Amino acid sequence: MGRGVCCCRSGHDRDTDDTDDTDDTDDTDDTGDTGDTGDTGDTCDTRDTRDTRDTRDTGDTDDTDDTGDTGDTGDTCDTRDTRDTRDTGDTDDTDDTGDTGDTGDTGDTGDTGDTGDTGTGDGIVGPAASVSRSCPLLQTRGSPVTPRAGARRAAPGGARTRRAVRRSSGFRRSQAARPRPSRCRRIALIRTAGWTAPPGPGAVLASVLRRRGSRRRTSAREWLASPSTPPQPERHMHPSVPVRRRAVAACVLAVLLGLPGLSMAAEPDLAAIERTVTAQHDVSLKRLKDWIALPSIAAEDLNAREGAEYMARLAREAGFQQVEILDTDGKPGVFATLDAGAEKTVGLYFMYDVKQYDPAEWSSPPLESRLVDKPGLGKVLMGRGAVNQKGPQAAFLGALHAIRESGQPLPVNLVLVAEGEEEIGSPHIGQLVHRPEVEEVLRDSVGVFMPYAAQDSDGNVTISLGAKGVIELELVASGEKWGRGPKKDVHSSLKAMVDSPVWHLVKALDTLVSEDGNIITIDGYPKAPPISAEHRVMVAAAAQVRSEAKAKEQLGVEHWIGDLAWRQANERLVSQPTVNIEGLVAGYTGPGGKTVLPGRAVAKMDFRLVPGMKKDDAIAALKAHLEKRGYGDIEVNVSGGYDGTQTSAGAGLIQAQRAVLERRGIKPLLWPRNAGSYPGFVFTDAPLSLPAAHFGLGHGGGAHAPDEYFLIESSNPAVQGYDGAVMSYVEYLYELGK
Repeated sequence: MGRGVCCCRSGHDRDTDDTDDTDDTDDTDDTGDTGDTGDTGDTCDTRDTRDTRDTRDTGDTDDTDDTGDTGDTGDTCDTRDTRDTRDTGDTDDTDDTGDTGDTGDTGDTGDTGDTGDTGTGDGIVGPAASVSRSCPLLQTRGSPVTPRAGARRAAPGGARTRRAVRRSSGFRRSQAARPRPSRCRRIALIRTAGWTAPPGPGAVLASVLRRRGSRRRTSAREWLASPSTPPQPERHMHPSVPVRRRAVAACVLAVLLGLPGLSMAAEPDLAAIERTVTAQHDVSLKRLKDWIALPSIAAEDLNAREGAEYMARLAREAGFQQVEILDTDGKPGVFATLDAGAEKTVGLYFMYDVKQYDPAEWSSPPLESRLVDKPGLGKVLMGRGAVNQKGPQAAFLGALHAIRESGQPLPVNLVLVAEGEEEIGSPHIGQLVHRPEVEEVLRDSVGVFMPYAAQDSDGNVTISLGAKGVIELELVASGEKWGRGPKKDVHSSLKAMVDSPVWHLVKALDTLVSEDGNIITIDGYPKAPPISAEHRVMVAAAAQVRSEAKAKEQLGVEHWIGDLAWRQANERLVSQPTVNIEGLVAGYTGPGGKTVLPGRAVAKMDFRLVPGMKKDDAIAALKAHLEKRGYGDIEVNVSGGYDGTQTSAGAGLIQAQRAVLERRGIKPLLWPRNAGSYPGFVFTDAPLSLPAAHFGLGHGGGAHAPDEYFLIESSNPAVQGYDGAVMSYVEYLYELGK
C-alpha cells in the first residue's frame, strides 16, 4: 500500500481536447495524487476544472455561475484554474504572471484575489487572510509555473481569452514532482464537510481490492463511527459546491475561534483513548477469554477451520474492511486489510494456534481463563495461549477498538497475515505471504511486527532484533525399515536373540552431539556465523541489568552449560545452534511395567538455527550423516521449519519502539535475537526484504508449559497490566504513523 489519495476531488472531468489546458489529459486524479490544490482561492476542489465544456466554466456564456464577467466569477471556493502556485506568498502582485486567469487578475470584477489580497493569495481579505497558512483546507500545494523567454504577462479576460493568452505567451507547468496533499488536510475535510473519503493508501491497494471483487471503499468517517463492525462500503460521494464553500468557511471559523477540531487530525487525543481503554476493559478481557476457550492445535488437527473463522471475525470487529480466509496445503490462514486513508502502512503477523496441553499438569483449567493472584506480580489470567500469543494479540485488537470508539483517526493502514501452524514450524507460511495479492500490499509497508509481552517481572523491556530459525522433525527407527528387530512389540525375553530398534535409535542420536550433548557433531552441518562485536556489546549491557539469580529460579536450574558465567551463557544463548530432544516414544509408557521389546521408536526433535544458517542445508547434512554412520534406515520426517531472521537496529520499526519506550521513561535493552523462533524470515528475506520485529508492553510466562499466564492487574508500577499493554500499541501505531 502506498500513500493515500487526496479525498477532496470534484466530479469534473478534464478537457482532453485542449492539450494546453491540462497538465495530464490521461490523469483523472491529477491533483489527488500530486497535491496540486489549484487556485489559491479554494483548496477544497483540487481537481483540474479547466474543461471548456464544464458547465461552471467562467468563459461559458451559459455558465450558471457566470456573473456577467467573462473572467472569474468571484467564487472563493472555485478552483477552476489551477495553474498558479506562486500566488500564495505574493503580497503585492495583483496581476500574477503565472496564470492568465489567476485570481489576482485586476480586470475580473468577480475576482477573489483582487488587489485586496493581503499576502495569502487565497482570495481571502481582512483577518481571514492569515488563516490560510494554518488551515489545512486553505493551504495551496501547487508546483511552480515556469515562463518561457519573452513570455507576456497575463491579461484580463474570460476563460477562453485567458487560455488563448497562455498559448501565445508560452506558460508551462514545471515537470518537478508535486507534493501530495497532507493527511491532516484530508482528515480535516472529512471532519468538516462530512463526505465519504476516496481510497487512502493509494493505487496499489485499490487495484488489488478491485481485482478481488471490491469496487467500493469504506469511509474514514464510517470507520471512526462504527461501534463494533466495519462499515459496509458505499459509493464515493463528492461534495457539491455549497458543501465545499461550507467546508472552507468551517475551517476558517475553526482557526479564528481557536477550535481544536483541526489539530486533532495531526495530534491524537491519547487521554481520550486511554479513558476508552479503561471503559472497555471488561469487554476487551472477555474477548481474550472467549478466544482462549477455542484452542486451535495444529499438531492434533484440532479446530483449524474454526480458529481461522474466529480470527477473521475478530479482525472484522476491529475494523478491517477486507478479510479473507486463505486455504493452504495445511491449515487455513487469514489475510485482512484496514484502509485508514493514512500515508503509511504497517504489516501485522498473528498466529491463532496454540501448543498442546495436559489439564492434569495445570493448577487452573487451561481453557477457563481464570484470574489468579500471582505473588510479586498481581492478578494474572491463566490459560493456554494466554501469553503465546492470544493475550498480546487481543490487547492489540483492543487498541484498534479504543482508537475508533474514542473518535480518533487511525494513523496507519494495516495489513494482517495470521496463520494456524506456527506451533508446528509454519510449514505453509509461504503459501500465505507469497500470494501475489498479499505480497503486493505488504511490499510498500514500513515493516511487519508481532504483538508481544516484552517486559520481564521487573519491568525491563527488551527490543529483539531477530530470532533463530527452527526445524521440527521426528527420527523413527523400526524393525520393518531396518530389516532387523521385530516388526511389532514382542516379549522382552527375546532380546537375547533379537535386535532392538529402540537401542538402534539411541545409538544414532548419540552421534549427533558431543559426549555432554552440548556441541553439534553432525558431519557437514552448516556453521553458525560468529557473534558480532555489536551484538556482544548488547549482550553485555543486558547481562548487567538482568538478574541471574531470578533467571535460575524461574527456570529451575542451578548451572549453565559448562558452568559458564552469566554474560558468556547469554552470548551462547543468542549465537549457537542447538540439537534438542523434545521427547522419546517407544514401547509401553503407562503405569507400572510391561515387559516388551518394542518394534518401533520415535525421537521428537527440534534444531535451532542462527541467522545465516539454512534449514535445507541442515536437513541435508543430517540425512547424509545418518547414512554415513550406518543409520540410513532411520526415517527423517520433517514437519516444519524455517530460517532465522534479523533486522537492523536502525530500522524505522525499531526506532519507533525506542521512541515510545523512552517517552515512558523506559530505557530498553537491545537484544541480538530471540533464542526462540517465529517465521519472520518470510518478511525479512527476499522478495519482500522488510524489517520485522516484536513489540508490546506487559508481562507473561509459561509459554508451551503448564500454568501459562498473562498479567492483567499489575502490583508493580514498573510492569504494565492488560490496559497498559493496550495503550502501548496505541502509542506505537501513532509513532509509526509519523
